[in-house]
Amino acid sequence: MNYKGLIIGVNKYNDATIGQLDKVVTDVMAIGSILSSSRLGYEKNLQTVIGKDATVSRITSELEDFLNKCSHDDILFLYWAGHGSSSNGGCFITYDTDRSYISRTTISMDGVRDLIESSPAKAIISLFDCCYSGAITRADNTFKDLIARGFKVTGEGKVIITACTEFQVAYEMESEPHGRFTYYLIEGLKGKAADQDGNIPITGLYQYVADKMKNHNEIQRPVLHCKMVEPIIVSKTKEAKRTDIAPKHKNKLCIRDSAQWCLINKNPFQYSSIKDDGASINVEIINPPSVETVVLRKLAEVTPWASGKEIHFVFGEFCYIGTASIKTELTNGNTVYKILINKKQNQRQISSEVSVGLGIGATITPLQLAELRARRILLAEERAPQFSYSEWQSLKSYIMGFAQDYRPLLEKLPIPEYISQYKDKGEEGWQIIRLFMLYYLFFTQTIDYIAELQLVIIDNKLDFVEFVGVRKSMYSNMQDDVITIKDKFIG
Repeated sequence: MNYKGLIIGVNKYNDATIGQLDKVVTDVMAIGSILSSSRLGYEKNLQTVIGKDATVSRITSELEDFLNKCSHDDILFLYWAGHGSSSNGGCFITYDTDRSYISRTTISMDGVRDLIESSPAKAIISLFDCCYSGAITRADNTFKDLIARGFKVTGEGKVIITACTEFQVAYEMESEPHGRFTYYLIEGLKGKAADQDGNIPITGLYQYVADKMKNHNEIQRPVLHCKMVEPIIVSKTKEAKRTDIAPKHKNKLCIRDSAQWCLINKNPFQYSSIKDDGASINVEIINPPSVETVVLRKLAEVTPWASGKEIHFVFGEFCYIGTASIKTELTNGNTVYKILINKKQNQRQISSEVSVGLGIGATITPLQLAELRARRILLAEERAPQFSYSEWQSLKSYIMGFAQDYRPLLEKLPIPEYISQYKDKGEEGWQIIRLFMLYYLFFTQTIDYIAELQLVIIDNKLDFVEFVGVRKSMYSNMQDDVITIKDKFIG
């Protein structure tokens, strides 16, 4: 893989009516210095645009080269600090922006988004610390709304992190030469967001920044939008390794993905190819074992009054409900099962958005309930220790959920049974177990998509789980929430 970086800092403006941004310079220089020393190869492919060079034509040219002239082996890091405007549907302000000719002297946000979406790169990490109202704030409400809502992630490997929600202001650090978001971003990139191997995954970086900003300034929260098939490493550090995750062990195995395994109605298959075009999925399975063959043949039995069989399908980091049609072909002596899955939109139950009162003013939020549900699935946690027996009895029904289509999935701890069934199959067995975790997380409506799920196996026993998932609010005026779990497996 090739790591490439483009850093844009628009700190000066030829138009005297646009305020200068002195702290952008230190932001840009710090980010560039960290990437250059990351040991991943950024230093060979790192471009910085700042000051009077940050014109419409120069930035446009650099963006097009950076995002278009790359290969599927490239991992791209894009950082942008500067003013933004809500004019023309959302645009970035450049050095040569003229307020009298805003439409042709700015860079369209839609244009940047389209370049990101169409890029052939394996992964793109985009971080925006943008401003509008001057040196104290980094974005006005209108512009933040465009950032948060305009940059929707659809392509695989695309990650966008913004400094705040659409309803918040992004602040400068009063005592430091940086924006608040960038200050903690720098700390994380220097090593404080590193895992036990010294790698800095994008999800770990985001969580570090989010936690720091929540602890020190609760009125500003960064936002993560991503769609990843596999974990993305942003940087690598020589700093001391974190101690809050599983220690090194001679018989340790880390499961970060599920390889070429998928689940069809809770039956594991090793696929030869999968194509996802957004509306449908094409899966090919060659010579499945006899038991799995029976399953596929049953799915292929289409009744005269039905066009296909509804199935649950899990692969990579994604889970879908869809209507399937299956046909078989004999190719070079191999029996090939070709499965076409037409996706159905998942309908979230309103019961997943309730709050629970525990008396004396104590209330459990929907996010906390979802986290307790995730801990039950991932850690086999029967009862959270911070709650009394009576409190837990009040919570249990809400954690299980009231929807009859998924309540049975949680009435007993699901994962220990699959561990017992598959753990002796080695690494492949643990990859399958990981898929079952995804299945239960998704089909119990606990999360909407997975950002990270790592299993730490020691002596063929599940020891530790690291998880980051995004839970989308059903209400348009609520920000998506992130659930993070890093803990020992209990079951």
